Amino acid sequence: MSRIRLSDHLNEQEIKEQMGKHGGKREGAGRKRVGITKKVSISLPHGDWERFDEVRGDRSRSEFLRELILKELDS
Repeated sequence: MSRIRLSDHLNEQEIKEQMGKHGGKREGAGRKRVGITKKVSISLPHGDWERFDEVRGDRSRSEFLRELILKELDS
């Protein structure tokens, strides 16, 4: 069975027009921002990383650190 390709029936301009109707930025789409992102590196001994991952549970590392920092700032 031979496959029919889009390019067999449309010229290059028509392909670009068809492809241009999908994807890209859309207002309101995507993950909502929590705040300003600043990259930070943290060095801990291996055992402390293991404990860190145990204590944070199902939360992401970012979420867990955000909670710890906000708790400290509010106290």
